[in-house]
Amino acid sequence: MSVRERDDQEDESHANQVRNKDELPEGWMTFSLRELVEVLDSRRIPVNSEERAKRIGTVPYFGATGQVGWIDDFLFDEEILLIGEDGAPFFDKSKPIAYIVRNKCWVNNHAHVIRANVSATSNLYLKHFLDWFNFNGFVNGTTRLKLTQAAMNSIPVRLAPLAEQSRIVEKLELLLAKVSSSQKRLSRIPILLKRFRQSVLAAACSGKLTADWRVVNTDVEPAIILRDRIQAQLGKLLDANEWMEPPLDVPDSWEWVKAQDLCRPTNTITYGVLKPVWVTRGVPTVRVQDMKAGKIAIDAVGHCSRERADKFSKTSLEVGDLLIAKDGATLGKTAFVPPSLAGGNITQHVLRFPITSNVSSTFVRFVIDSKHGQDWMRQETKGVALPGVNVGDFRRMPVPLPPRSEQDEIIRRVDKLFTFADQIELRLTLAKSNIDRLTQSILAKAFKGELVPTEHDLAAKDGRDYEPASKLLERIRAESDKNVPTRAKRATKHSK
Repeated sequence: MSVRERDDQEDESHANQVRNKDELPEGWMTFSLRELVEVLDSRRIPVNSEERAKRIGTVPYFGATGQVGWIDDFLFDEEILLIGEDGAPFFDKSKPIAYIVRNKCWVNNHAHVIRANVSATSNLYLKHFLDWFNFNGFVNGTTRLKLTQAAMNSIPVRLAPLAEQSRIVEKLELLLAKVSSSQKRLSRIPILLKRFRQSVLAAACSGKLTADWRVVNTDVEPAIILRDRIQAQLGKLLDANEWMEPPLDVPDSWEWVKAQDLCRPTNTITYGVLKPVWVTRGVPTVRVQDMKAGKIAIDAVGHCSRERADKFSKTSLEVGDLLIAKDGATLGKTAFVPPSLAGGNITQHVLRFPITSNVSSTFVRFVIDSKHGQDWMRQETKGVALPGVNVGDFRRMPVPLPPRSEQDEIIRRVDKLFTFADQIELRLTLAKSNIDRLTQSILAKAFKGELVPTEHDLAAKDGRDYEPASKLLERIRAESDKNVPTRAKRATKHSK
């Protein structure tokens, strides 16, 4: 017995077991995938990235999860169905598992290539079924899941009569297109929310957010008095006149100061431990990667040796210090120091901004997070390997200074608007989850015979006969038997 005959026999045995176990709609039948397709894996040819770089063309190059590049030649020029062999998201039902490719393409060995037997089914019907199918027990591996050809061949496919398959596919295409349209619309919301938050910060830092508040509160102490108070505390003259033109148009009751002018007495803005010595237990030392979503991931913070940290005592952290990422792709990220990290330190890629109690540290953070602050840091960026802002340049960042009572009102209004945005994000997360589940719910109804009227029910209603899926099996076997001599002749020819 040949290997192919033995594999076919094993597939048939598995399919028969599934047929006996499944409860299917009348007229349906379960087939092993191998019975319904021609496997074209032998025609795949992988091309490494170095060679592909020399052969860039106009033909799509496909891998486990879709197109991964372009190449100058093709292996297939027809409609085929691809399913990942390894590295596909087999258990992530928010992503497609199988995909159809039409026209010229090249496929590497990370994707199985199959073609439906049109006498029994279609590539599109199988694609939807595989997107719904539970691959538990059919794939192996931990970090990179793998679907062997033998396991793929044995996948039990729930097959409806041909006419019913067409109705199922038509209905699925209609419903899933609506789901996809909804997903695309939802995907735009995070971008809109980001713009909304930035517009709120821009209005907050220019005084537009509290324009109506100033009309009512005319007796507020102007910022120049606050500036004089900070100057007296620091014991030095604040020179904010180095800006020929103010970076922003702010109200007359506001003032401009440099970031350094807002530090606590005897403190300065500086960066942290250079080349830290990491130890299991020591001084908690915040890295850029520990700053996430405006907070510090305390459990992820590393520890520097006490001896090394003591050499950078100027960046010993106090509660409420504002930390800012000073270079790289994360330039401008901010986070406040929580009580649990008091006495800790930072690395050389993080700035410590010890803000005076005379001003609201939250308002200062708004300025740095705003387009004004972020743009200013990018304009001052220097370096090639790791572009960033020098601590000296950051110290002279222009900061708009409102009266203290207006700072508090700005914070109240920004918090209210940001809370509104946060609520929308929560609803968005829920909506996305519901839509992802909706796709699987639709597919489940389709392959349980509940999405469209079954052929059995329609035939009974019309008083006519119909061809059940079992007849498809007979047709497939008849065609297979008819092709055996041809295969045998080819085998004999190649063996000579």
